[in-house]
Amino acid sequence: MASVQPVRQHREADVETLRRIARTSHTDTRFYADPRFPRERCDDLYETWIRRSCEGWADVVLVAERDGGPVGYMTVHRRDGFGNLGLLGVDEAWRRHGVGETLARGALAWCADNGLARSMLFTQARNVGSQRLFQRLGFRTSAVDLWFHKWFD
Repeated sequence: MASVQPVRQHREADVETLRRIARTSHTDTRFYADPRFPRERCDDLYETWIRRSCEGWADVVLVAERDGGPVGYMTVHRRDGFGNLGLLGVDEAWRRHGVGETLARGALAWCADNGLARSMLFTQARNVGSQRLFQRLGFRTSAVDLWFHKWFD
């Protein structure tokens, strides 16, 4: 496979591809782990999340591309003087090829270029790959939260 180019800000023409990528990129989240959440609705959640991020909910949606098309994305939000790194999604064919790291480094550069003194993010305990990536980039665990779902029949 060809190498991934540096990241850029998303374009309107990218949105449909980013929505497709979102539907398969977040299966390590608590929603997919709970068997009472229908998988299709989880897919819909992340598709909507990236679409809304592109519509301005996120301060920036960064895209990694190959051959002129997106292969991954990362959202960034400004929060009280720091960068909150959000969704990171990579096309299934491009996972384990450095795309996630390219996007994360691009997000950190965007934060620095925009005067944000620090960055933070949330990830799932089950997402060991994400934990390793961000630890490799110098992030350290500052809190561990537990989320419980209780269903009333």
